[in-house]
Amino acid sequence: MSAMAFYHDSFVNGQSSLCMDEVHSFEEAFRPVYAPVAMPMPDSPSEPEAGPLQCLSERDIEAVHAFALIRTFQHTALIFLYRAICGLPTLHPLVQQHVRSCLDCIMEIERSSKLLHCVIFPLCVAGAHAQSPDSQHEVLSMTNMIYDNMRFASVKAVSQVLTSIWTTQSSLDLTWTELFAQLSPHVLVL
Repeated sequence: MSAMAFYHDSFVNGQSSLCMDEVHSFEEAFRPVYAPVAMPMPDSPSEPEAGPLQCLSERDIEAVHAFALIRTFQHTALIFLYRAICGLPTLHPLVQQHVRSCLDCIMEIERSSKLLHCVIFPLCVAGAHAQSPDSQHEVLSMTNMIYDNMRFASVKAVSQVLTSIWTTQSSLDLTWTELFAQLSPHVLVL
């Protein structure tokens, strides 16, 4: 992610130009990873009501959530690549594909998991680009839940900025930098 941020700065400052080979290299580096989890089958066919995570051990469930967290950051990096580096609009299918996938990964993590404390940055990025009212509600509910658990002012600030972005009709036309300009420099989003 930092290499991509440095690359972005280099062409914003006129030190280099956009290179599609570099973009493809970043796409390859951040392609989401879906690790297989060995899931035991239920003992009998009479257990169809059991959810897919109910037959996993606590450790397996943590691994599922950890991979979801990794994919969350991979999708976030791709949103940054397409919006900040390539300059694609918010509604571009490549952007929206990763917004939805990022939010799906976040929502896959159980609400009781401490890993949710690590999703504030991806939640902010994907949330700012979320277009459907359902997705926006989902993001707002998640930020409120994280705030209730952590009580970090930065989480509340993210929630307020996202709400402001969603209520501004012109936010679809904003660049990456303009979209997040409302965040105070004192807000730490990790």
